[in-house]
Amino acid sequence: MIKAADRKQKTENRKPPLIDRERPEIVKIRGALKKLMAKAFQGDAKSVIKQLTKGLNLGKAANDDARIDKILAEMELAGIEVTREEVAALLAQAAQNGGVAAFIQLDFEAPAEITSLVNKQALAWAEKRAGELITKIDEDTREIICSDVAQATEEGWSTSLLADALSENYGFSDGRASMIARTECARADCQGNLLAYKNSGLVSGKEWLLGSEHVGEDECNDNAAEGVIPLDQAFSSGDDAPPAHPNCVCDFVPRGIEGVEE
Repeated sequence: MIKAADRKQKTENRKPPLIDRERPEIVKIRGALKKLMAKAFQGDAKSVIKQLTKGLNLGKAANDDARIDKILAEMELAGIEVTREEVAALLAQAAQNGGVAAFIQLDFEAPAEITSLVNKQALAWAEKRAGELITKIDEDTREIICSDVAQATEEGWSTSLLADALSENYGFSDGRASMIARTECARADCQGNLLAYKNSGLVSGKEWLLGSEHVGEDECNDNAAEGVIPLDQAFSSGDDAPPAHPNCVCDFVPRGIEGVEE
């Protein structure tokens, strides 16, 4: 990493502005991710309905807990699984754009080698996060539909009734697709910021800011209460940057910026 002193980077004596989290590039990526998730969920909904209504054989065979668990464990969710590379590509775009936004925020003209490094690190982060996300979605989807399956077997539902319930299940809804897209694009944007802060050599700390729409008490309040912490340190929630939970509306800002009075 090139030292800030060697770059002789000039900074203004002011606090950096907040990054626009609704800038056009991020809104576009978020929309594409939402569309991708919604399509995957629609495909999996049809597949799951077919697999479960056939496998459970409602009204014709006993469905003990062990048999139900086996059916759920073997259930294929190919729709979401095949999106892994596309999800990684979209998250990489968001993280790389987040790096650009952070350099602008710092008023830092990044040398080509630093920009290239941030982009490379953003891509690596996105590929790792996409794998984690797809695995989490798969696990959560199975848990979400368990209540419908349990109710169907306990109450003696017909196959068509279970099919209707599954088609309306939150696990396959546009609402869930929107939540994932919003949360993960925010995560990628902030991770890109963080990579830029670290590679700029200008930033030593960061501070968690509660969003204007934040309500109630949760881990975000604890993060904000910490004030300024070292750039490489995780906040009390275990996160190194927002979001701390689905639909988190919080933000963070760089602190201890070289040449900037705070």
